[in-house]
Amino acid sequence: MLAVGCGDSAGRPAGGGDGEGVHSQVSARSVHNPYEFGAVGDGLNDDTAALRAAYEAALSEGGGAVELTRGRFYIPGNVEMSQAGVSLLSRGGAVVGGGEVRVGPASYDGAASGVDFSGDSVAGLTFDGDDDYGTTRCLVLRNTRGLDISQNLFRSAGKGVAVEAADGNEKFHTTAMVRVSGNRFTRLTFGVYGDTEEWDCLSDWQITDNYFNFCSDTSVWIASTNEGAIGGVDGLNFAGNTIFSLNHSDSAEPLFAIKRYNLRLGKTNWLRIINNNFFEAGLSAVYLDTPANFSVIGNHIAWPGQRELADALEIHHGAPKGVIEGNTFAMWTRAAVGLHDLTDLRRIEIGGNSWAWTASPDSWTGSESLPGYRIYASQGGEGYPTIRDFQDSGAFDNLYGEWRLQSRDIKSPKGGVSGASHRNLDVSSTTTVFSISDIVGGTTFGGLISVTATNTKDPSLTATYLLFVSSAGSVCTPIAAGGHLEGADTAHPSFTWALGGEALRATPVGATAGTFDFDAVALGAASPF
Repeated sequence: MLAVGCGDSAGRPAGGGDGEGVHSQVSARSVHNPYEFGAVGDGLNDDTAALRAAYEAALSEGGGAVELTRGRFYIPGNVEMSQAGVSLLSRGGAVVGGGEVRVGPASYDGAASGVDFSGDSVAGLTFDGDDDYGTTRCLVLRNTRGLDISQNLFRSAGKGVAVEAADGNEKFHTTAMVRVSGNRFTRLTFGVYGDTEEWDCLSDWQITDNYFNFCSDTSVWIASTNEGAIGGVDGLNFAGNTIFSLNHSDSAEPLFAIKRYNLRLGKTNWLRIINNNFFEAGLSAVYLDTPANFSVIGNHIAWPGQRELADALEIHHGAPKGVIEGNTFAMWTRAAVGLHDLTDLRRIEIGGNSWAWTASPDSWTGSESLPGYRIYASQGGEGYPTIRDFQDSGAFDNLYGEWRLQSRDIKSPKGGVSGASHRNLDVSSTTTVFSISDIVGGTTFGGLISVTATNTKDPSLTATYLLFVSSAGSVCTPIAAGGHLEGADTAHPSFTWALGGEALRATPVGATAGTFDFDAVALGAASPF
């Protein structure tokens, strides 16, 4: 039986207004209302046959629409719209539940591309499964190309929009060019759920301007649940969406223990994640597995990793090419940007972001201390990302096990302008302060490095050293220096400098011994790290 409510929290009918906008799309074609075929619309009597009859009538007349007016349509037998040409619309106040609406054929004989539903839409309805955070499904897509899903409310079910291999989605680009726009998703396990064995069964999707609130597991999941497959989508525009999950203040709620991601994607190519709000993920807010080409631009990501240490943006596997720019990262628990098991990091550019981190955010419900990584890269990859951010956030980069803060602006294939910092370093004897490479992480380098050393406890005590360094013969030649150079007191940052391979080492002068902060800026084919 359907839930009693048929509008939003303010009591307005679902679908908005009188629906004239969606009705006008089909005014020149056949329009049928299930009430013509015996529908009751009380949420109790079975209206499956009436909806099927309305669909078949529109189809037999060359296409058009099934138009639902106010009522609660109970469809335990499911409604299959396997042929293109008929839209499913509401003029306002129509609620559908108790079964699934299935668009597209269960099997497809072609080699690729699916059935063309371009011009057809599902718009203005409330899908209510009467199954809060459960296992039921609302709208199921099968080998469907070009369908528009807009201005609907999906609530109280397991999955709002579902695309799964079990429904016949198993061939190249057969569920493609789908637009999911302007919908609301609430009290679901998954909002949009795609689970296919092959990642490129789904292609060229648009998921834009939707509102996701209280999806207990993941708001948008497009990845395989099969351990031997990766799933994903070949082409996705994910823009303008707002995603909330259960708040950390609800950590005693049983559902809190299962919440995972805001957005979880398997393998992707031509991925665009632009201008979204990602909030309150249990694990990482955005999880990308084997992205090829991507843009992550202008998003707000706040309070991820509430129940386990996790990243704001977590990327795994492959050698992706992409940019991460103009985003706001706030209150993460492991890393703002986590690069895990990548084979090559040199084609990733990170710049112009805002970072807001604290070691003890209110949103963290675990017991571990937070590591404070701004950008993290696990061992094993080649090169470094180009990082154009040097905002002091209290969080540091950890690239291949080295804990630093750095910024690089590449101006040529091997050189540019770069910087790094190393804080709270105890120097009482010869100590490695920075590792030197060329600006893309190579071991052949040469250029100018300016190092400023500051007493950690008394920042007024400083000294600056200008050095020429070269990997050929481990050359480190002082060019100029100024500040507290004589080592007249233990607190003075007085050092000589030498290069051993890639290690730039400081040796205390005179009485110098203590804890110092080091900041370096380099020019040319040399970069401190």
